[in-house]
Amino acid sequence: MILVKFLKGNSDVFAWSAMDMPSVDPGVIVHRLNVLMKVKPVKQKKKKSTLQVIEAMREVEYPDWIPNVVMVKNARNR
Repeated sequence: MILVKFLKGNSDVFAWSAMDMPSVDPGVIVHRLNVLMKVKPVKQKKKKSTLQVIEAMREVEYPDWIPNVVMVKNARNR
């Protein structure tokens, strides 16, 4: 609750649109897909799952609390 209250109290600091950042070059903030317009899109074939894969799928149940991920150096990288 403290974090939400803090973020709401400082909402004027965040840029909610490109108009809020007039000094930033639009070429940096505009997303473009690297697609050739001349090429016709191809629909991929549906992949069939084997019975083993279907049986292996199950609903994942997480505990209420999930610990933070901790990076550990691998013995080979020391």
